[in-house]
Amino acid sequence: MPPKKEEEPHSFLYTAKLNENATKNLRKTITNKEERQALAQIFGLGKTANDAAGQQQEKMEQIKLDFYSINYEFCKEHYFSNEKISTLLAIMDYLLHHMLERHLLPEEGLKVLKRILERHSLQRPPFSILIFERADIDKIVAFTQKTFFRHYSLYEFSFKPRRELILKCEPFVNTAFNAPLSDLAEMTPVDAEEAERLKGYLSLYQHQQPEH
Repeated sequence: MPPKKEEEPHSFLYTAKLNENATKNLRKTITNKEERQALAQIFGLGKTANDAAGQQQEKMEQIKLDFYSINYEFCKEHYFSNEKISTLLAIMDYLLHHMLERHLLPEEGLKVLKRILERHSLQRPPFSILIFERADIDKIVAFTQKTFFRHYSLYEFSFKPRRELILKCEPFVNTAFNAPLSDLAEMTPVDAEEAERLKGYLSLYQHQQPEH
């Protein structure tokens, strides 16, 4: 069976999530709090209802916000231009959701990332545009391998719905008395033949029980 071909975005990801104003505003932030607020606004992360479902959604959004913050820290560390910041943050956002939706393995996701980066590394419109230099791509690939792809199973566990199955084993015959015993005077005597058959049945059942 031939391997499935992964679909990639048809358009380029420059300004796909961050337009020029959004990128400039993000770069103007001074404190970590301001930075996270700007990223939350860009990627549509907001407060949710104060209930169990809302709290779970808020935890998921916090994980996403950490993800975007880590990627932006990488951009700042390597002095990326506005164009590179806008493109890389959009690429990583696309990659996260694409891998979760398609149930991709990290090695498959890495191939998708490399193909998308190639399309943003050559000035050959309308097939590719020059955003990243070859040295940038090498740094991005090394960075994502140490961070996103190495810990992808944690993102997968956090964002994918889960069902818990609880197995309970009960004995074939319930030997516990669930009702109070009747008074001896109210009991009906059993004839000897039927009593012997009952003893044989109970003896057979006892031999079939596993030893503890």
